[in-house]
Amino acid sequence: MRPEDLRGIIRERLARWGGGLGPTLRQAWEALWHRLRLDQDYFGHPLALPVLELPLWQFQGDPRVRARGEDAMLDAAESAAAGYLHVRIQDDLLDEGTAAGDAGQLMLAEALGARHQRLCMQLAGGAAAFASLFEARWTAYAEAMALDSALGASDGVIDRATEAVLLQRTAPLVLPAAALAAPVAPETLGPLDTIVTRLAAAHQLVTDAIDVEKDLRNGNQSLVLARMGAEHGADHVRRALYVEGGLDRIHAEARAELEAARDRAPLAGVPGLAQWVDQRIAVMERVRAEAFRALFAQLVT
Repeated sequence: MRPEDLRGIIRERLARWGGGLGPTLRQAWEALWHRLRLDQDYFGHPLALPVLELPLWQFQGDPRVRARGEDAMLDAAESAAAGYLHVRIQDDLLDEGTAAGDAGQLMLAEALGARHQRLCMQLAGGAAAFASLFEARWTAYAEAMALDSALGASDGVIDRATEAVLLQRTAPLVLPAAALAAPVAPETLGPLDTIVTRLAAAHQLVTDAIDVEKDLRNGNQSLVLARMGAEHGADHVRRALYVEGGLDRIHAEARAELEAARDRAPLAGVPGLAQWVDQRIAVMERVRAEAFRALFAQLVT
């Protein structure tokens, strides 16, 4: 199965799930569906994390997982989508004020979280190691989101210790693939967890680099702004990023994280990750080149 085919199947599954909600939650679901354009290839954005692909790679790469059947893989991918949308709603409510005060959106996030959990636990079949991982990763996520919200209301600097906590916002991404593998390949849980940590770090660095100007305008904090000395002002950040080689260092760091994830792919039973990493590095290089072209265009106009 190709990733684009999987995304189409999961889109249909999500639509059926949303259609079965009660009238108030269904209204909130329809609003989310239209706001995020879920009828389009939402999970296929060139800079998206491999939310649905991780279970697919597990299924394709490990014969023990493949023996569980394609429906199990589809359940894991649907769980991944539901968990991601649960996080997306919370992130929008906390960071951007989207649908602020809308109890329907808040409760929709809870319903999506319940769907994610039910499918994960069903797949894991009561594996104790997975249950511990599930609790640990969602608790780490909650701490990261709480810290992120607190930082947004303060002038605190993001140091490396703070950064490590904030990166746990992506920690639950590992869970659907881990649930799929837990009953038959429990030794892959650790490498999978490490891969997600590496992917999250690379993803955050690249997206923060893209959002530098927006974050400077809005007074936001980010990993990249912290690296570039944002406390010294916007001009200092731009000089550090574009003149003093900061953008190159950020991309080199992100590339190293991606390559470290690729190195662990065989241990996690996800060989499909290698090609995805190569494609992501190529996308990063194009984004980096476009950033410099945009800068030079501003300088000559």
